[in-house]
Parts: sequence; structure tokens; C-alpha cells
Amino acid sequence: MIKLLVLATLFLSCKKGVEKVYMNAAVIDGINLKECPCLLDCPCTCGGLNFRFTDTTYADYIPLDNPQLFSLKPGAVFPVHVLVNWKNTSRCGTTAIKISDFKFQ
Repeated sequence: MIKLLVLATLFLSCKKGVEKVYMNAAVIDGINLKECPCLLDCPCTCGGLNFRFTDTTYADYIPLDNPQLFSLKPGAVFPVHVLVNWKNTSRCGTTAIKISDFKFQ
């Protein structure tokens, strides 16, 4: 009986539904159709996605090192709102980020 009470207490005291915390809210406004040469090992500012943060004062589009992570389907309706975790991968004088985790809103 005591074992049953201990198990029931442990089961009921478990935290459920803990919401994952994300660093920023962002929006994908569309596909970047600009064409330009990209230098090896530098962030490419052409092609990819038009991605920007919506909860910071930095309003410019940011090149993503891994835009394929979002796996947007052909015919996707923009804008697409997301929550993201990321790390700074700026180099060659260009601001860039790599998304480590995301959730569509």
C-alpha cells in the first residue's frame, strides 16, 4: 500500500506540459530570388529565404546558414511565423545565423 502511495505521489508531482523557450520570434516573408555569386565559406546573401526577427530592433533580412531546415512546401503561403533558437555564424563581414531549433506558429 505504501509503495502504491509513493508511486501515485511521484506520478502526480511530475511537471507536465512544460513549454519550450525560444530565443526569438521571426517571420519568413518569402523566397529570395536574387542571384549573385557566393564566396566559399562566407554567408550567401542571395537565394534562400527572406528571414527576419519580429521581436528585436534589428529589422533587416538575415542570411541563414541552413534555410533548408524549414522544409517549406512548394506553394507555401507567406508570411510564415516561427519561433527560433539560433547561433551567430557571422563571418566575412556579413551577419548570418544558423537555426538550431524552431517551431512554426
